[in-house]
Amino acid sequence: YGLDVTGYYFPFSGTGNFVWKNDQSRISIIDHWRPFVGLAFAQRQFLGSGFAGFGGILGVERPLWQTQSLTLKAAYRALSGNGGVSLTELDLMLGFSLSFDGFY
Repeated sequence: YGLDVTGYYFPFSGTGNFVWKNDQSRISIIDHWRPFVGLAFAQRQFLGSGFAGFGGILGVERPLWQTQSLTLKAAYRALSGNGGVSLTELDLMLGFSLSFDGFY
């Protein structure tokens, strides 16, 4: 267990879909692939020792429909503890996202 704080940046697109609508029409612009990078801070408790450190994240988001998308990301964290002990984490994650923006 521990604290995780992560920030993401989408360098080639926005974080969501662009939707414009009025009474007669609706326009949606959806990027097919949205790569992103991230910076993370993490704290862990492991075998009675505390660890803290920073890491990086690379990922891509693929919209499936207007309100759903798949996300694949890899996260690497290098954590340091007391007495020169270090801990590294490598996470590979596949997720399904549901956006509530598209419901109206």
